[in-house]
Amino acid sequence: VFLGSVGVVSEQQVRDRSVVVASGNVGLYDLETGSLLFDTLSVEAVGSGESREEAQRVAFSRFGSIAAYLQSAWLFKR
Repeated sequence: VFLGSVGVVSEQQVRDRSVVVASGNVGLYDLETGSLLFDTLSVEAVGSGESREEAQRVAFSRFGSIAAYLQSAWLFKR
């Protein structure tokens, strides 16, 4: 099972754009043993948009894409 957490670590206004940085990690756990099989460690993603909400959506979406890629790369190496 995949478990993780992500949150906003900074928000800034740059000219007419909102910029949000999201940071977190995702781990893959074995349900039978409860052991951690893989952890993305710390992943940061930056999003920008016309509003804070849009910038957050972009940052969280990018975080998800990065975490999914890291997990997939690990799974396919096995």
